[in-house]
Amino acid sequence: MAPLRLALIGLSKSGSAWAATAHHPYLLSAPSKYTITGLLNSSLASSQKAVQDFSLPASTAAYGSPDDLGREFDRYDVIVCSVRVDKHYPSLMPVLRAMEGGKGRGKMVHCEWPLGRNLQEAKELLVAAEEAGVRTMISLQGRYEPAVLKVKEIVESGRIGKVLSSDFIGAGGLGGGRENSNMKWITTRDLGGNLFTIFFGHTMDFVLHALGGELESYNSLIDTKRPKVEIFDKSLGEVVETVDTKVPDQILVQGHLTTGAILSFHLRGGASFPSGPKLLWRVYGEKGEIQITGPQAVLNVGAPTTLELHDHATGEIENITVEEPFESLSMYARNIGRMYEALANGDDSKIIDWKEATKHHALIDEIYEREKAGQSQKAKYVSAV
Repeated sequence: MAPLRLALIGLSKSGSAWAATAHHPYLLSAPSKYTITGLLNSSLASSQKAVQDFSLPASTAAYGSPDDLGREFDRYDVIVCSVRVDKHYPSLMPVLRAMEGGKGRGKMVHCEWPLGRNLQEAKELLVAAEEAGVRTMISLQGRYEPAVLKVKEIVESGRIGKVLSSDFIGAGGLGGGRENSNMKWITTRDLGGNLFTIFFGHTMDFVLHALGGELESYNSLIDTKRPKVEIFDKSLGEVVETVDTKVPDQILVQGHLTTGAILSFHLRGGASFPSGPKLLWRVYGEKGEIQITGPQAVLNVGAPTTLELHDHATGEIENITVEEPFESLSMYARNIGRMYEALANGDDSKIIDWKEATKHHALIDEIYEREKAGQSQKAKYVSAV
């Protein structure tokens, strides 16, 4: 079968382009499955430069606007959007509108998470995709992480018995009191890309996936404990400004899952304790407990995690081996590569679509609304005596 023809939005060597870090390495390694035949960047000159920078064939089409790509959508089997979240909607909507009336049937449009800046944009993109007739995929790639799949496998096997509760504690790294200048954008809440939307969205997704349930009822608390953030310029080696932020840097959710288990989830911004893990995740069952630790809370980008299982009956603690079949790829490219593999192999059971993405947007929006409504209760015990 001929390789799938792919148009990539956002492939660049400038800044911290995720397309170059996470998408291109796999695509380069799989020429029998994919071929990059089109690029769209912020300008025609930028797209043309990327063709040269990544040694793509001279025949690779370079586009200067989403409308230009939309006019030639039929040249592609897969269109991938990997740009900053506030650019997802303006990059994809013209392309989807060009396929209105089912003209995109049989094609795949793949977007990074979050789908849009907010729930409204996500809903509009979903409707446009449905009207175009395209299949959709969202990069909630934590579900493909081997450690997450191993936890899911153990849970489903019944080895630890019925899951009674799970505790997740993670430090985001970003979202602290200082950000590098190239990441200043995550301090702007309305832009849609920050610790809450990106990191919480990814981590809550893979936690729920591993546990096999959804939130049935929950309490939430989000707060901005660092309302001022220093912006550090690496090239100058100094702080160049201090900005105000309303982005939550403390995110807590506790609730009951549809499986009956209880979930306690806490993700915070900033650095972790130096001698401790950034991730501590436990799954407690009737017969045993799983513990996952690692240097990265957001397992969607991959990390060398340690997975242990405590058998309550024997008291033994077993180190669980997690195989990594994509060792030849850089860490950030592995889970993205697994998503591409699922698509190329026609394994639709592994495809996470935009309906699922919109559901996660709805959860984030719901928590924001609860914050605005001030639904936490005042403590009364202090005045009870």
